[in-house]
Amino acid sequence: YLEHRFDRRVRMVASLVFTSQMIIYMSIVLYAPALALNAVTGLSKWTAILSVGIVCTIYCTIGGIKAVIWTDVFQSFLMFTAMIIIVVKGVYDVGGVDVLKSKSDDKTYVLVANNRRNLHICLALWCQPNTSSETINS
Repeated sequence: YLEHRFDRRVRMVASLVFTSQMIIYMSIVLYAPALALNAVTGLSKWTAILSVGIVCTIYCTIGGIKAVIWTDVFQSFLMFTAMIIIVVKGVYDVGGVDVLKSKSDDKTYVLVANNRRNLHICLALWCQPNTSSETINS
């Protein structure tokens, strides 16, 4: 399209920019799990990078888009489960819901959601001490 609309040089520049962007993106995508694998197993960084690249390539080639989608579903399930576990563990570490409520009432660090759904009122999870929800809701 770019060659027909403009000329060959524009198409070449767009291709080079896209290729450069994808090389940078793929290097980051491969390096992050390889770094985690290096930290856990003690493999060298290059061995970890190559193993992650080979495993991902084989996995996507054999399984196709269906395997990628199921992996994304499983990963999303794990993330939401981890978030719920973190919240439950945090409430447990504080001493329970009653202690959390009393601490939030004493210092007013946690705001209850505004029922009016007014977008002009700034609602934040953490407020300044001595800020009452009545002042914000009015």
